[in-house]
Amino acid sequence: CINVDMDAPMQAFLKAMLPQQHTECCVGGARSPETFARNIDETIISTIETVQTEVWENEAIAPSKRNRELVTRLHGLGIFKYKDAVLMVANHL
Repeated sequence: CINVDMDAPMQAFLKAMLPQQHTECCVGGARSPETFARNIDETIISTIETVQTEVWENEAIAPSKRNRELVTRLHGLGIFKYKDAVLMVANHL
């Protein structure tokens, strides 16, 4: 049994009951990291491009090791579990 003030506005009630969470992707109008793709191929390509940008912008990674780091990070994300992902990554590189 929960005692609820029926005169309180529903918005105020929900605001009190739900936690207020502000993440980095939502603060300041930053772009959301979510990808809304039509198929799995678009998702894989989007992930490859995102990780590739991160790797190529990281000055600590030697240019000769960038592709290896890219594949390692993609493997960590589980990309290679998807059908034809290996071929798509190879073609993208």
